[in-house]
Amino acid sequence: MDITKFIVARREKALLVGDYGFYRTQLSRRLLVVRRKLNYTSARNRRYSAKAPISTEDIKSNHEFVHLLLLTAERAWAQAMHMKSIHSADAGTKAITGSTRQHISSKLHKASTYAQSLVELLQDQEACGSTQDDLFEARAYYISLRGAVEFEKRSWQTCLQSYSEARLIYACLAISGNTKRDDVFKDLLSTTIDPSIRYAAYQSKLPRTTTIDTIVARYIPRDDNKYTQEILKTYPDALNEGGSGQKKGAGGEAQDVPKTIRWRSREVDLEDASTALALAVVSGAESKLSSFLSSNPDLDAKAKAAAYDDVLIPSQDAVDSTKTAIDELASEGVSQGDRRMQALQITRTAVNYALVGWRIGRNRVLCGSQDGALLEDEMNQKPRRPRKDGKPHKQQEEGTGRKLTRLRERVVLYDATLQSLDSVKGLPGVAADQAFVQELDVKREYFASLRCLAIARSHALLSNTKNALALFARALDLCPQLPPSSQTDTSPSKPPNLEVNPSQTSSLHTLLQGLVHRHHALVELHDIYEADVKAADAKAKTALPMIERLNEFPVNGADLNNLVTYPPKIQPIPVKPLFFDFASNYIEYPGRGREKDGGKVDVIEEAKKETKRGWFGFGSSLRPLALPIPLSHAHPPFLNGAPRPFLSLSLSPSHRLYSSQPPPTKRYTFEEIQSLTTSPTSQKPIIIDVREPSELAATGRIPGAVSMPLTSNPDSIYLSEEDFRDRFGFEKPDSETTATAGHGGADPSADLGTGNHGGGDEEDGEGGGGGKGEEEGVTEVIFYCKAGVRSRAAAQMAAGEGGWTGVRVGEMAGGWDEWMGRGGKVER
Repeated sequence: MDITKFIVARREKALLVGDYGFYRTQLSRRLLVVRRKLNYTSARNRRYSAKAPISTEDIKSNHEFVHLLLLTAERAWAQAMHMKSIHSADAGTKAITGSTRQHISSKLHKASTYAQSLVELLQDQEACGSTQDDLFEARAYYISLRGAVEFEKRSWQTCLQSYSEARLIYACLAISGNTKRDDVFKDLLSTTIDPSIRYAAYQSKLPRTTTIDTIVARYIPRDDNKYTQEILKTYPDALNEGGSGQKKGAGGEAQDVPKTIRWRSREVDLEDASTALALAVVSGAESKLSSFLSSNPDLDAKAKAAAYDDVLIPSQDAVDSTKTAIDELASEGVSQGDRRMQALQITRTAVNYALVGWRIGRNRVLCGSQDGALLEDEMNQKPRRPRKDGKPHKQQEEGTGRKLTRLRERVVLYDATLQSLDSVKGLPGVAADQAFVQELDVKREYFASLRCLAIARSHALLSNTKNALALFARALDLCPQLPPSSQTDTSPSKPPNLEVNPSQTSSLHTLLQGLVHRHHALVELHDIYEADVKAADAKAKTALPMIERLNEFPVNGADLNNLVTYPPKIQPIPVKPLFFDFASNYIEYPGRGREKDGGKVDVIEEAKKETKRGWFGFGSSLRPLALPIPLSHAHPPFLNGAPRPFLSLSLSPSHRLYSSQPPPTKRYTFEEIQSLTTSPTSQKPIIIDVREPSELAATGRIPGAVSMPLTSNPDSIYLSEEDFRDRFGFEKPDSETTATAGHGGADPSADLGTGNHGGGDEEDGEGGGGGKGEEEGVTEVIFYCKAGVRSRAAAQMAAGEGGWTGVRVGEMAGGWDEWMGRGGKVER
């Protein structure tokens, strides 16, 4: 039936993620499921009807009836513990009194009632099919609940009797030989039964040195309890205390219970029985660990470290029991100068130092040989299938990533070791012992040196040679040098602990010296290599790009950083003049002609007379093209006869054929433009908005400005007067145009006030020719756009070669953004 396992497993599972309230909720849900499964519930939408009590036949037919009783008892116990935990968490109250304590006692009594019913049913073993162990488990569960009831009632004598019987049963069941089952009983004893017995004994004014076995032997009911008599028949030596002060361990061997403990030069009595028992277990576990490590030298580090748990667990128990004893004496008002308190403080220092030593010993085993100073390759331990050809598998070298992981784990272990050593200095009486503090400092330097060594090796694996050298040197500085006279008891058969001997420090010092010399040489070689690389890089920077050295083989490798020249530079490119021959003979340039017989002959007329021109008759059937390109924009070789065989062109981002520095233009500020638009003078500059029509429709324009979209009309600067006027609706601001603009052209200055972009009103004489006087004085054009980029391009084209002659060109650097940002007027 596994009654104890059923209870303990549910408690641990629920309390792992929640509290007693959560445990009670889980029990209620499970109880409902079991009742429905056993048809032990009332019908839906009907009154509650009492069910027949559970009988032995029910238990024999289905063990779920046992679970039904256990779940009901556990739910009542969980509710009592939940109320108790809530009250304990309330810091405003000192003790549970009144109705709350009665409520808790009633719930515990209810739980014990259901447990008692189960015991009575299991007594008839033939009828219900139970075993003797099932009966003992049910009895122990019931009597532990009775002990809890008496605990809440503060009936300490009765409480000790109940818990003593429960402990006797669980202790006898824990030596059955089934490891998993025995662990369940041992955990229940250590977590619930033993602490309750110890507290009840404390309240009963029993001496602290009295062991739990003695308390159980004294308070257990023997004569009128058939269960106790049955247990003693099965286990006759269950109540033997080991007359000569011996305690039997888990393996059945006798262990001497110490009476005193020694720390440095002082020896004091053990004032707490639990501490003495724990130290006895530690002594036996230490001898076991020594024999285990000496008999298995080839065992891996993790298996050796796992063997330390048998020593660490009782050592921690000794530390906890000592602290509990000190707290109890302090709560009783015992002063620090009392003999018992002094003895417990010395005991506390001794047991804590021993615990720290065993923890550090386990860390040293996990670090590997020589405390992790060496980094051996870790071979793959996984079994591999044999090869088909029968040959053995080749051992693969451990990867860098795996080595770095192992070094990282070692650094964590060294950090834990250093923290443990620092915690020792906070123990009572340690700070005043200067010699002992110096010993701790030497040990701390030893492990700090090993930590630096592990970090340095990780940098060395990553080829960070300089960092590795610095860390190796630091580790060498930290490594202590112990004199040979300071030999400690570190025999090979003794398990590693906190002790460090001179041979270990000497071997570490020698190793670090070799590593420092080796990496110093590596750093020197690395510096020489870097110097050569820098020299090669400097030479490569002055060399031509690889695209210009394709006929050379790169002996030192291809320089991928010097493939081409970037950004590209303006360089002359040889061009065969086929296009220029065609353009020179068949494209009309305004104002261009050839001298023939003392007169100027137009190119178009000459082309009409010729029947065949070009190479191999190419272009003989083409009509001459008339392009409105200004004469000043034509290439000079076209003006002097036939084109040259090869012509050198200069590439430039502008529309000009020759590259030069951008022409200077005047920059206007917001105040200057605002003054020009509002001044009453007759001679105003032409303000040209080079933005697109969609932008003008959305934002408007500066009052008096005219529109010349530059993005959609990139050739606007180079248009003829007639094409310019037809496309934009105002006269082209050129020297020749300004001289004759009054004879039929639009008035640009008039558009400043009206926004009219047409050629003037023919019916109104003032629109066509009334502005003649004003236009004769227009000598300045101001471009603007949204932010100043397009306006600057337009100003450079207008002021450059082939642009507008005789006109002063300016630009508004801030553009429309500045005009709007500073509150300029807007014309729609």
